[in-house]
Amino acid sequence: MKKIRDGVYTNDYAIFFMTEEILKDLDEGVLQQAKNASQIPNVEFLGYTPDAHIGKGTSIGTIIVWDMSKAWISPTIVGVDIGCGMRLILTKSYADDIDKNLLKKMMSEIEDLIPTGVGKKNKKISLPYSKYEEYLQNTEIDKDISDKMVLIHEFDLDTIPDEAYEIGKEQFATLGGGNHFIEFQKLHVIDDKVAKEWGLFEGQLVVMIHSGSRRFGAVIGDYYQRKFKDVMKSKGITTPDPQLTFLPIDNKVAKDYIKAMQSAAIYAKVNRHYMSNFIISVLDEHGIDAWVLYDVAHNIAYMEKFANREKLVIRKGATRALPQNHYLIPNPKFLKTGHPVILPGSMGSSSYLMRGIEDNIISYHTVNHGAGRVLSRNKAKKTISVEEFSKALRQGQENEILINTKNLKDFLDESPQSYKDIDTVINSVITSKLAMPVAKMTPLGVIKGKD
Repeated sequence: MKKIRDGVYTNDYAIFFMTEEILKDLDEGVLQQAKNASQIPNVEFLGYTPDAHIGKGTSIGTIIVWDMSKAWISPTIVGVDIGCGMRLILTKSYADDIDKNLLKKMMSEIEDLIPTGVGKKNKKISLPYSKYEEYLQNTEIDKDISDKMVLIHEFDLDTIPDEAYEIGKEQFATLGGGNHFIEFQKLHVIDDKVAKEWGLFEGQLVVMIHSGSRRFGAVIGDYYQRKFKDVMKSKGITTPDPQLTFLPIDNKVAKDYIKAMQSAAIYAKVNRHYMSNFIISVLDEHGIDAWVLYDVAHNIAYMEKFANREKLVIRKGATRALPQNHYLIPNPKFLKTGHPVILPGSMGSSSYLMRGIEDNIISYHTVNHGAGRVLSRNKAKKTISVEEFSKALRQGQENEILINTKNLKDFLDESPQSYKDIDTVINSVITSKLAMPVAKMTPLGVIKGKD
């Protein structure tokens, strides 16, 4: 690897935003997947964030860019949980004023409103199809507190597979499984000036949401993955990995995918919108004032301008980190600071709130989306014991982290030991000059969904 600057290295085909400490332990599979992705035609930039780890067909933590005039699109690189992202709810309360019994009660009440786990539906929401279709094209929802979408193609709901369309109507305001969560946290200020601008204070009670487009996005991703394979075969387009698919964006199937993907990204945001409203309603019932600070997505393709050129930017397990005065910042209050970047750790560690800075133009204003896995789900289940998991959550101690299960075995693959050390990753982000920390959040109670 050749060093570009501290925390930034390159080989023949990609740039790695990692300290030497992280780089030395990088899985060889990530390097192979990077090489595979670099062979897609016309790639202008290929980069990897410090949480990069092997994924299906391509690594989580991928940043890939084309000039729009010769861009290609890949459902593999976008991923199947299209528009998955983070949302942070702030409150006017101090975390230390919330005793364990009240926290348990609020967690239980939230679970009553928000179903968790794979395949769950929310029967408390009944949408007419007209409202549902309006949501799937509504780029204005939460526009002041979330990523701004610039459409690549106009919406066409006929591009959405029937299965996705039908099940999506019933899965709004559901958490799902895997690495998705709702977490109560205690906030610790790092940057006093920016914290004041954003309404943060030391010891603040906050709630973080990590969720995606549920079965709606998954069906779209799988459906178009198959269609891309068929088109590639018919046109003689070869792929270095059968799971890695790609087509030029002017191809009919590619256009249809982009239209469906845009709706899935909005679906994911509407999903978080509903969940945050339910959470805020529970907080309000207990006299806790709350509001959303920001919502930021990963697993998404956007059209963005760099040096007055339109680019197609795909971020898989990576997120925007816009610097101050960037034209895509949706709210004037973030113009002076750069917009909020929400980076979760594991349920036994900390999470971070950061801000984008101008030096990250080198990563196309992109940063990682979290800590990143160090163990695959299967390996975690085989090697981590319930006792080790329990110890990481400090169960039985005064400062234990509450979790909505009596059977930790259900979530062994999400135990803190499955993830990279978040502080090491954040140090890499700072060293690489991708973002700067504003606050650190420690977990108090976690709501998860069973796979």
